[in-house]
Amino acid sequence: MTQQVPTSPLAALAAGDYFAVRAADDPAQLQLALQSYNFDINNRPMSQLRLGDLLLAKPELRSRERAIALLQQSANSGVAEAVMSLAEQEVAFGDPIVGLNAGLSAAEYSPELSARSAKLVFRTCEAPGQKCLPVPVLFVTDRALDETTGLLDFANAKDPANIVRLGIAYVYIPISAHGSEAILTDIYERFGPGGGNWVFDNIPEEAERLSLTEWDKYPTELALSDVDQAAFFAWAKTQGEQQQVPTQRALVFIHGFNTNFFDAIRRAAVTAERSGFPGVPIVLSWSSAADTFAFPADVAAADLACADFRDPMMQISKAFGPQNVSLVMHSAGNVLGYSMLGNCSDLGLWTVDGATDQTMIDTAVFAAPALPESRFRTEFPIINARIGHAALYVSASDLPLQAGQVFYNGSVPSWWNERMAGLGGDGRVILDRLQTIDASAVESGGVAYGTFLGHSYIFDRTEVADDLQALLSGRYDPAQRGCLQPLTSDAGPYSVVVERCGLPPN
Repeated sequence: MTQQVPTSPLAALAAGDYFAVRAADDPAQLQLALQSYNFDINNRPMSQLRLGDLLLAKPELRSRERAIALLQQSANSGVAEAVMSLAEQEVAFGDPIVGLNAGLSAAEYSPELSARSAKLVFRTCEAPGQKCLPVPVLFVTDRALDETTGLLDFANAKDPANIVRLGIAYVYIPISAHGSEAILTDIYERFGPGGGNWVFDNIPEEAERLSLTEWDKYPTELALSDVDQAAFFAWAKTQGEQQQVPTQRALVFIHGFNTNFFDAIRRAAVTAERSGFPGVPIVLSWSSAADTFAFPADVAAADLACADFRDPMMQISKAFGPQNVSLVMHSAGNVLGYSMLGNCSDLGLWTVDGATDQTMIDTAVFAAPALPESRFRTEFPIINARIGHAALYVSASDLPLQAGQVFYNGSVPSWWNERMAGLGGDGRVILDRLQTIDASAVESGGVAYGTFLGHSYIFDRTEVADDLQALLSGRYDPAQRGCLQPLTSDAGPYSVVVERCGLPPN
């Protein structure tokens, strides 16, 4: 029976798929597949994809250049699978990080490509001359499992059965945080605030360099633990000792609103790597909706999550020792932290052997807290009794916290509204035994690319990140930290972050 190529474009695509499956050992079937895909090739993005992939799979045809051209045509038409194929070629024969970022982007648009993007992680880190520093991050989460991707992943919603899961993630960082900041600073100096967005669209060679700084795309793999919390954190402490970490400590990170699981993990890994923190980063990932407009829902979810995270936090303190635990809370993560350290729903106050005034953690960092100022002030004495050292980072340029006043006050932000505790400038929160650090001066300058919400300055601005690094290293006195200028007011002492203190001279 003679097989013929169909004359209908859709039928030709289906026939090409049929013949391609049988082309491994049959040259005749291969020729039929090639003829089928070639039918109306200029107007059929899926045929361009299939033919491009087939030509790459058959190196004996010596048609790699044509294959790449076809895949680029298909990708330009919005076919995510073609982007993934090009990404795989870039990892194998070009710039591994550029290829990896392209593959991860393709998988974001088409979750069915997640398995291929996961393979790119390991191929990228094994590429000649490529170094991927694997940073281990432990995690505790109350999120539901996301079973749509075919990989271990978590949804932007709470587990319906109230299951709290533990595990470990490895984040492969291709460039140090300081190296990343040097690139961003250079882009900022040359192209101005937001210039990176223009660079991505107009200067390909600069865009490739800038792609190294995109921490939210760094390769990450996960594994769940099947042991209980006490055994899990005791194991974590033991692992650190076996790796001969100089001072085995725990850096606990509670993320803010509009944050998915992987972003929280990667943010913690980059923060730990940048600070040179001598210990283990641990993420408490509550069920943020990961939506810019879900601020009220996220704040409520963070408050309710206390019942799920109080016990893990107690186990961390017990396993590592309170003097070895630092807690960094960002945005709505402060809501969870305040509830966890204070009066947690039906669990009452956190106690050790019945006492409520025992130190539970060494250092607590309240970064851009999405808390009403009245609650922060009222509950701070109770919470501060459990903390060895406390620091509050604020900024007058924090747009989400300005908008947060609407949520808490029910009207547009104005002088008679209750302030959010994370807002800087005049009226900033100043309390006994609390270092208040105002980052308004450095945040107002803008960033190299991305948004201008002014909410993530503790991570994104070099000057503030430098100060956080000094604080986590044990330099508690503001006068000993080079990026701070100590000041006084009627309410008491505070510090401001000095602009460009952490940057090289012009």
